[in-house]
Amino acid sequence: MRRNLLVRFKLALALTCVSQPTVLLGGSQKPLIFADVTTFRCEFGDGEGRSEVDGRTENRRGDKFSDPLMIDAVNYRGRTARLIGNAGGSDLVILNNSKLALTFAEFTDVGGVSTITIFKRGGNFDLHHRAVMSRHLVFTTPNGLSMTQYYGTCRGMP
Repeated sequence: MRRNLLVRFKLALALTCVSQPTVLLGGSQKPLIFADVTTFRCEFGDGEGRSEVDGRTENRRGDKFSDPLMIDAVNYRGRTARLIGNAGGSDLVILNNSKLALTFAEFTDVGGVSTITIFKRGGNFDLHHRAVMSRHLVFTTPNGLSMTQYYGTCRGMP
């Protein structure tokens, strides 16, 4: 009877460890939940959109956004974060943090805006969460606009 109970306990413990990923936080193991994540690594591949330069319109399909982006220092309460990419870093604002999605916005000095939405699904941060990045940019030189959308994934980093 005692041996049977020990086997059941070990099985229950093993199933819990498989279904709930754990990480070391503050020296002890506990399940990682979305609200604990303060860093995301995002990778975007295929994109599509339109650009205009000096009045000429060009449809863009199959653009690649090749460099990964890091969203760091996520402060859910203060609704801020930091974007780190190949061109340096910038401040982000959290526009939405619902049960289904987390949306960040970056506002440029010349009036453009970029948004990144991470779609939440499950609580397993070994998964890559679907994400989309929309960029609405204004360029002063050359005189142009860029309206693009890229599709990819973001992964929560412990």
